[in-house]
Amino acid sequence: MTSLPERQPYATLSDLTTRWRAISPSETTRAETLLADAADLIRASVPRVDERIEAGTLSPYLPLIVSCDMVRRAMAADDVPVTAANESVGPWSYGQTFAAPSGDMYLTKAELRRLGGGQQVGMVNLIPDPGKARR
Repeated sequence: MTSLPERQPYATLSDLTTRWRAISPSETTRAETLLADAADLIRASVPRVDERIEAGTLSPYLPLIVSCDMVRRAMAADDVPVTAANESVGPWSYGQTFAAPSGDMYLTKAELRRLGGGQQVGMVNLIPDPGKARR
C-alpha cells in the first residue's frame, strides 16, 4: 500500500479553540482530522488557492477562518443538533430542524465568494472573424 501525502491544514487546533471553544482531549483527533479535511475541500473547491496565497492575491487568513467555520459547523452537530423546534396542541404536532444532522462539512456560498471560488464565467467565440478569414 502506498502512503498518502501529508495533508496541510490551513488552521491549527489552537486557531480553532481561539475562534470557537476549548477542545477536549477526546475531541482532539477528530478536530485535527476535520481541519485537514476542510483544507482538502477548500483546495478542491477553489481553483489555485495555494498559488494565490503565495502570490499575495489572497490573504492566508481567509482559508484559516473558513476552515475553522467548517469544523465548528461539523462538530457543533454533536453539541446542538436542533436549531428550531415547533409544537402545536391540537391535533398534536411537533417538528424539529437539524443544523447539520450528519455533521457534513461544506463551504457556504459566502465562504466560496470570500475565497474567490464558486462559479466562473467565461466565453469562447466559436464564430470566426470574417476579416481574418479572407487573409
